[in-house]
Amino acid sequence: MITELERQARMSCIGSSDAAAVLGLSPYQNQYSVWAEKRGMTEPFRGNEATDLGEQLEDSLVQWSLTQAAIAGVEHDVRLLHPEYPFLAANLDARGQLPEGRFCSIEAKTAGLTGPLSDEWGEEWTDQIPMHYSVQCHFQMMCGGPDYPFALVPALLGGRGRCIFKVERNEETIRLMLPKLLEFYQKNVVGGVAPVNVPCPPEIAKRMRRQPNKIVTVSDGLLEAWEHAKLEAKIATDAADEAKGLVLAALGDAECGETADGRKVTYYETSRKSYVVAECSYRTLRLAGTGTSKRKAK
Repeated sequence: MITELERQARMSCIGSSDAAAVLGLSPYQNQYSVWAEKRGMTEPFRGNEATDLGEQLEDSLVQWSLTQAAIAGVEHDVRLLHPEYPFLAANLDARGQLPEGRFCSIEAKTAGLTGPLSDEWGEEWTDQIPMHYSVQCHFQMMCGGPDYPFALVPALLGGRGRCIFKVERNEETIRLMLPKLLEFYQKNVVGGVAPVNVPCPPEIAKRMRRQPNKIVTVSDGLLEAWEHAKLEAKIATDAADEAKGLVLAALGDAECGETADGRKVTYYETSRKSYVVAECSYRTLRLAGTGTSKRKAK
């Protein structure tokens, strides 16, 4: 469980959960996100349903991993500073005691509980986990040094249950990561320079601490590009809606249609259970089949 004091300590460092974003490999954050947070420009992230579940299940997953990997000793909530660059700091859910004074980092994860499960999760006891988690593990091993030969990732996955994965230390990965992390910290975090051509994610924009009466100059080109993109999106949306309507018109009162090349289009009724929304029924237009469209690109 992350305390408020730990949150504040993380503000001055690049952490293991920041690394993938800095490297452009995170599906949740980018360099702008990390920069704005480290510069104190945003309100703190207070968590959501997915992160709350992860924190609540963390300890039980760590304990389960110890039995799976036959590890006797464990230390929870460990913070590791890079031996040369102490502003690179890894916060481990736990670390397991290995023979000869070595350790393994343990990073508990939950996925597919509040949304779809990524197909990046592979076979147990392999390193087939989402890329941003692999980066997180290597950042931890980088900060811990050669005494951390691997990381364990116990995970509770939607539709699969508890699984365990093992990420072996890769020195080449660490060698490639380090200079990019150092450059970002010195130039963007310490220097205060915003990342170039990196968009501000909507979630960060919502948490940004706005300065009253502050006015900045915005490039005409940026606004024109935005207006053009909105127009293109509207044209595409309108075209898709019209094409869908024509398909529905072709179906008439039927629930299913077939094409000459063997594909099917269906408009069956779907029922939604009453969870966070009222129970209801609706129809979804779906295209199925292995045939190839005969329409050629111009």
